[in-house]
Amino acid sequence: DAKVTDDLFSCECRLMVDADVNDLLLYDGMKFAAAMNDGSVKLLEYDEGVIKPMKKYTDVHGGCPCNALCCNSGKIICGGEGGSLVGIDLDGNAKEVVSLSMASIRSLASVARDIFVSA
Repeated sequence: DAKVTDDLFSCECRLMVDADVNDLLLYDGMKFAAAMNDGSVKLLEYDEGVIKPMKKYTDVHGGCPCNALCCNSGKIICGGEGGSLVGIDLDGNAKEVVSLSMASIRSLASVARDIFVSA
């Protein structure tokens, strides 16, 4: 049963996944992305009490977990355990490597168009 309530939160629905979720990003109204520990990124949509899977990008970081997400310039930027940054173009559904030379990425934040910071 998805209905769980306590004094602070209420759970309306759940989506069972096969790997741990490392980060969530709301990027367009009711659409959000999940950074998965198996290295994938799942695009999902919330619709009237149901979480619907839309698309899954597998092996985004060459076998490393996907740790962090941010949205910038129409792309979801994904940071990986191995230090890679990958941009997923939401319009063209393409992914491109932004950087391979960083340490493990734990956090991402968008600060301006085409500018984001990582830690």
